[in-house]
Amino acid sequence: MAATFDIYLAIIRIAWLNILAYRTYAVMQVIGMPIVLFSYYFLYSSLFAYSRQGMEGTVAGFDMRQLMTYATLVSAIRMFQRTNIDRHIGHRVRSGMIAIDFIRPLNFMIYCFFRGFGRTLFRTSMIVIPTLVLGVLFGFLHPPAGGVTLMLFPVSLILAYMIGFFLSYIVGLVSFFVQYNMGIAWGVELVISIAAGVMVPLDFYPDAMRAVLQALPFDDMIYMPTMLYLGRITGAEALGVIGAQAVWLVVFWLAALALGRGAANKLMVQGG
Repeated sequence: MAATFDIYLAIIRIAWLNILAYRTYAVMQVIGMPIVLFSYYFLYSSLFAYSRQGMEGTVAGFDMRQLMTYATLVSAIRMFQRTNIDRHIGHRVRSGMIAIDFIRPLNFMIYCFFRGFGRTLFRTSMIVIPTLVLGVLFGFLHPPAGGVTLMLFPVSLILAYMIGFFLSYIVGLVSFFVQYNMGIAWGVELVISIAAGVMVPLDFYPDAMRAVLQALPFDDMIYMPTMLYLGRITGAEALGVIGAQAVWLVVFWLAALALGRGAANKLMVQGG
């Protein structure tokens, strides 16, 4: 057991060092988040300035304070969730190195989880936490709602992270069948930006479109945890959010297991 744990720690460390090897990429990631936050600020400031009620009013039920808290938290959560496992698996399949992954005495899904978790630790320490601190310093991020809802927020965040991992893992496994999965990965990222409320809260969309988007699993990845933090979802509805996330997590886990078995049978090494 201890030896296995040491192996997983080594995987996390390698994932961390892998990001550091590309220093320019890492630096741009750190610099990029403040730019994103200020972009949201100027966008929402313009939106409120041209509204009838001005800066003191509300738009789609949000005041400026809530919208900036939403934007800051959504940006941090999305960065927290990025494991890039879809791209990692796709690259391994195209290079033929995936064969080495399958002969290791490790479960491939667990290996991918810890590799992605290593990237999460890097992004959390180097990007997410500084983003939240910056949000507090500039008055963008405000304290969460209290009560039971606040207790459910970390639970929701963990469930959302696991849903995001399995989605990325599934997109990665698709490369076994199509060989080049980057187009699919980019498409999924675009869908998440819209359907998970990354670009704007789902409340901004027309009712019919919002109903369709909330029938999908993507809002449980980012939008719903953020609504819990803001206290816009409480009581039985908040418990319903946790339940829905748990259901989607099981669905994605089962889909990942089934696709993983199919991928192992389909394995066709390219270039090796």
